[in-house]
Amino acid sequence: MRPVFFIIGILVLNLVCSSKSGCGDSEKGVQLNIHWQFASLENGDIQDIIDTLVVIKRGNYFVCLSRILKENILMNINKEGDLLSQKTLSVYPIWGARIFKEGDPVGMKYDSLQAEAGKFFHVDSFRTGNMCKGMEIYSNGDSLLLVEFTSKKNNIELMEKYVPKYVVENAFDSLYCYYTSENIETDISFSHKLEHARQLRLSKVVVIYNAIPAGKYSFAIPKRKMEWEIKNTTVPYKQEIDALLKRYKAVSF
Repeated sequence: MRPVFFIIGILVLNLVCSSKSGCGDSEKGVQLNIHWQFASLENGDIQDIIDTLVVIKRGNYFVCLSRILKENILMNINKEGDLLSQKTLSVYPIWGARIFKEGDPVGMKYDSLQAEAGKFFHVDSFRTGNMCKGMEIYSNGDSLLLVEFTSKKNNIELMEKYVPKYVVENAFDSLYCYYTSENIETDISFSHKLEHARQLRLSKVVVIYNAIPAGKYSFAIPKRKMEWEIKNTTVPYKQEIDALLKRYKAVSF
């Protein structure tokens, strides 16, 4: 049978990249970066999970931007509909958004800044999973021991290293807190308790898991980390964000 060729776009990855200048005016926001490393229990290989969210506050409204990478794929299909082969021709980014009003239980998710309509989502679960709601890395301070600190280095006002006081299976081996005096204009926080005590912004948290030699498993597990970071950023497409927020307000209740 003679094959048929056509191009189809597929959403393949939901992640935010660093903001760059784009069309329209730029706007200030905050950027949340997450980098987690997990070891496969099959062979010990490290798997990386990297995610970023850009948050803009407009009065009582939150606009949360994520960047979606979209593929143009050339697919070779015969007349029976069987896929014979496929080839990625290009990959390009589009911006997606979640918008909600402070105190509202639901918000709206949009697949692009130009989308006319969106889908409802639960705000509380989104804020807990993506905006660090309720996060407190020092919630059990009695189990941590401060063993090292440095100050005024590489634009970091203060760095603290903690280790667990007690040996617990599968627990982390060290925890690093990085503080800045920069004003990060958001109430998102990794630890309100530590920030209040230091009178500084906790801008990055790194949790280290040391390597595990072969024994417990039939293979060695490499050193891993879990990292959270928050910083000021500038986002493009102010006009598109204005228009999308206007459409959201027109249908929200």
